[in-house]
Amino acid sequence: MSGFVSVPDSGIREEFLQTDVRDTLEREEAEVRHVDFGGFWPAIAYHDARGALRLGTVITDIRLRDALRAAGAAVLRDLRAWRDARQAAGATTLAEVDADAIDGRNVLELHFERAVTNHAAALLFESHRDVTATDRGADRAEEKACSADDYRRVALHAIRDILDTARAAGQPSVGRTAVELI
Repeated sequence: MSGFVSVPDSGIREEFLQTDVRDTLEREEAEVRHVDFGGFWPAIAYHDARGALRLGTVITDIRLRDALRAAGAAVLRDLRAWRDARQAAGATTLAEVDADAIDGRNVLELHFERAVTNHAAALLFESHRDVTATDRGADRAEEKACSADDYRRVALHAIRDILDTARAAGQPSVGRTAVELI
């Protein structure tokens, strides 16, 4: 008995598989995956966050989504009172608060995206430490911890940049750094 199995009309099967793969890829491209933060705040697409943070494919979409959601929750909490005041003034979206744009993108939306993506990066770097018994691996884990702090600092600065738009309305400036007394 032979170990060879013949499949009749393999050309039809191959064409079907190519069409199925092509249809799947086109559907995925048409369906941009993103995290939606409600009507006031802009959504952030996975591929934008992945590209901005140079994540590559090491971080799965599910982990990225979870990090973006957690980061978004923290940023929204920090900006809740600010958003409520803007909505009371009649703004329905972040872009309506200030018309300034850079490269066709609203400046406040850029700050929001920077705050969420960098906060997500801090969460991802903290949870993806190198697990190894060597000193080199421990050193790399320390470097990542420093990077997580750096990402968190950038996120805080982006939040402060959004809050500082109150200065334009004649209110005191928040600034980028603040000390909270206990």
